[in-house]
Amino acid sequence: MPNWCSNYLTTDSKRVDEVMEKLVYRQKESGEGESLDWLKDDRYLFDIYDTGGAWYFDTKWSPATKTAETLSKVFGCEVILDYDEPGSMIRGKLVCNKGVCTEINLTNEDFDLYHYDDEKDCYIFEGEAWDNDSEIKDELLDRKIKLYDQQSLHSGDSASQD
Repeated sequence: MPNWCSNYLTTDSKRVDEVMEKLVYRQKESGEGESLDWLKDDRYLFDIYDTGGAWYFDTKWSPATKTAETLSKVFGCEVILDYDEPGSMIRGKLVCNKGVCTEINLTNEDFDLYHYDDEKDCYIFEGEAWDNDSEIKDELLDRKIKLYDQQSLHSGDSASQD
């Protein structure tokens, strides 16, 4: 039995939205997971639906990063994939623009920054109690993204000064 990875895909492309709508239709017809045959990717998407701003779907064991990258490349657009698979400690974000992608994800060291306290029935992160670890993972990922953005900004500054 697989661990399910939750995927949230956002895009600025109506063509990608049309592809996702076709997958939803095919899924309703077949009652099974769907894949994009032309992607040459064996990643199947399950339980696909529009959340009103993002496409949600599940994948088995790992995120649909190749799917997102290929959609971005084929349609020359931006595609962002947020994903979480708690059973294997996978949490991250992939940002693709015309097929050029940057991925930021949590590492084992990040997951080691918090723990579950059985006696208090909560997670402990930076000395504070948290009801669930989803918010902690979101916080850790947001920090990594901000750090990446700052480093990218500074490296761009030094390059423009040369």
